Amino acid sequence: MLEYTAQSLPPAPYADAIFPTLFLAWPITILLLLPVILIEAVYARNRLRMSFWESSRVVGVANVLSALAGLPLATGFALGLKYVLESVYFRDTAALRARASALQLTQPERLRIHDTMTLMWLGLYPRWIMLVSAVVMMVLCFLVSWWVEGKWISRHIRRTVPNLVERCSDVVRNANLLSYAFLTAAFLFALISLCPKPCFN
Repeated sequence: MLEYTAQSLPPAPYADAIFPTLFLAWPITILLLLPVILIEAVYARNRLRMSFWESSRVVGVANVLSALAGLPLATGFALGLKYVLESVYFRDTAALRARASALQLTQPERLRIHDTMTLMWLGLYPRWIMLVSAVVMMVLCFLVSWWVEGKWISRHIRRTVPNLVERCSDVVRNANLLSYAFLTAAFLFALISLCPKPCFN
């Protein structure tokens, strides 16, 4: 990260420096895994004729598998998208360094377009890049979850209630819609809590 002195910092937009990165999804997902499993298990149990504990066990394993598959894949893709968007948005590096010079940044020539946290700290980073990348990440996680969990739960239902196998995909999709609505609310709460009011000006 580019070094700079306290005297060279811009006066206002420091709140951007703690604007959550894509990796915020990892701890939130892990911390909220149990509520997510509970939401999906409660939704799926009657529709797939399982007991609560059976549903919790099957849905729990399915969620762990989907998290192991989906989080790294979606994070990698979203980071790649963020890299491309930054490359396009900051393609005029001379203009970026001129803006940094206007903020009296020491050694603006060392500023790089992918120094995300530094650019956030300086108030030069557009929030929409992170938001677009985060939305793409969530959509990919949802699709992977739907596919992985659908396969795992269908495998179980095929042994217990074979005539309900065709319903598994729809049930898993709807259960994930509920759990992702819960996760989205948690992300927004984390964003509001971690980012002071200037972030939203």
